[in-house]
Amino acid sequence: MSSVKAIHVLWWGLASAALMVIGAFGPWAKVLDLVTINGTDKGGDGWIVVGAAVAGAAGLLLCRTRGRNWLVLTAVAATAALATTIYDRIDLEGTTNGVDVGPLVDAAWGIYAAMIGSLSLGIAAVVGWILASETPDAAAA
Repeated sequence: MSSVKAIHVLWWGLASAALMVIGAFGPWAKVLDLVTINGTDKGGDGWIVVGAAVAGAAGLLLCRTRGRNWLVLTAVAATAALATTIYDRIDLEGTTNGVDVGPLVDAAWGIYAAMIGSLSLGIAAVVGWILASETPDAAAA
């Protein structure tokens, strides 16, 4: 772990949060390859991912100046976003008003980008926590 520094975890986490935001605004579903539904359309769950990305990034930045406990905020935000994207991905294969829409709807790249960014942000928070526990002055590095 000595080759990983706190600044690396910070940039990793911020890049993950950026990927979450890009994915949140990107397409989450395509209906019959004709209609694209973005994550933030009509107040969609992509806004939850955007909020989680902002909260997660704030936790990373506050960790640098106020201590590793702020990484808990990052981990919780990443978990909330990951749970949201997984739920929505599974829900695409469900039914609407009793009609099986699974064969008509395909998941698009945005939901996967948001999901991968969320997972990556969560892992960055855990790595940051471990790194900070190994070296007391890791936040100042």
